[in-house]
Amino acid sequence: MVEKKELEKHKTLKILLKGSTGTGKTYTACQIAKFLSEKGKKTVYIDNQKGASDELSNFDDEVLKNIEYRNTFSFDDMHEIVRQSAGKGVSLTVVDDLGLLQMFSRRSATERFIKQGYFYGAMAKGGEIGKIAIDNPNLFHLTGFMYANPNRKEEDFLMDMVEQNHIIGAVMTDELGNVKGREVDGWFGIIMKMTTREEKDEEGVLHTRYYGELLKDRGAVFQKKNEDVDVGTLILNPHKRLVRLLE
Repeated sequence: MVEKKELEKHKTLKILLKGSTGTGKTYTACQIAKFLSEKGKKTVYIDNQKGASDELSNFDDEVLKNIEYRNTFSFDDMHEIVRQSAGKGVSLTVVDDLGLLQMFSRRSATERFIKQGYFYGAMAKGGEIGKIAIDNPNLFHLTGFMYANPNRKEEDFLMDMVEQNHIIGAVMTDELGNVKGREVDGWFGIIMKMTTREEKDEEGVLHTRYYGELLKDRGAVFQKKNEDVDVGTLILNPHKRLVRLLE
């Protein structure tokens, strides 16, 4: 029989923030990292768009000492950072923007083919499979079965990602699509669609306010934390609700 205390050790939060540019995905992720830092907990922030640096620069050094900021445009580097994070006492790993994962993995695969100088393909129409030299790297692009390599690597990335204590993925599009037939949404327990509204305060001054619509809450995590939030709820300043789940 497994004890409840043992099960508690395996509880993790996998949060996916969806939305178009400027809807508060990065802001929300940074605010959660700030909250954890103030609790003495470490965040690894993988930023492949250089969008988080502006938000993080608003924090003081005391907060930033617990946030490891990693800016990279290499799929292999991102994957290695995720692997290393699992064993470094990291409380939260942020991948911003996760929607670029497919592009980076395919770029990485293309670079590997170009480096080796050949790929396997049909030597002639209807002919046998063999080595085909890459004569012009500038014109080379992935085709057909070559996509199996980056697709597998994307899935490996996601499998390593979910091994983290807590994970936030930010994605710029509404749908991430499939990785080897699996919906990426399925890897996450909490999904929020971010949006903004222009609203006036009591003095009539117009402000931009961030909202998050809860699209998925696997295990009714919000309810278990006594949060009056159901799927479909529109939440003002969602980071304030999400950090409560980490307390």
